[in-house]
Amino acid sequence: MSVVVVPYNNSWVTIAQADDYFASKFGCAAWASLSVADKTALLLQSFREIQAQPTFSIAATETAQIVKDVQCEYAWYIYISPNRDRVIAMYSGGVRNYSASKFSERMEPWEFPQPIAAMLHDFLSSSGGGSFTATRDFDQW
Repeated sequence: MSVVVVPYNNSWVTIAQADDYFASKFGCAAWASLSVADKTALLLQSFREIQAQPTFSIAATETAQIVKDVQCEYAWYIYISPNRDRVIAMYSGGVRNYSASKFSERMEPWEFPQPIAAMLHDFLSSSGGGSFTATRDFDQW
C-alpha cells in the first residue's frame, strides 16, 4: 500500500499544487523531474517536521496560501540538503567533531531554516491562524 498526500490531514498542499508552485520558481526545475513517490515523501516529511517544531502550532486544516508555500519551501529545502539527515543523526548520536585524513568537520545542532521560520512567524503573528513561541537568550547580554 502506498502512502498518499491527503490535504488537511497529512499535508497542506497536493502534489499538483506543489508542481504549480515550483513551476513558477526560479532554480526549482528539478522538482518537475522528481517521481510522484519522491514528491509525496518530501511533502509528507515537510508537513511532519513543520508540525513537530515546538515554536509553531498550525492546524492541519489551515488553508492559508502562505502555509502551503512554507510547506513547499521546506520540502525543497529537504531535497537540496542531502547531508541534513546525516548531520542530524551524527549530532543526535553525540558526534561533535570528526576528522578523516586532512578533512575535519565540527557538528552543530540542526536548526529549522530561518527564512522558512520567518515566513511562518509573519503568518502566525498577523493572522491568528496559529501560534508561535518566541524565546530570548538573556545570557548573551
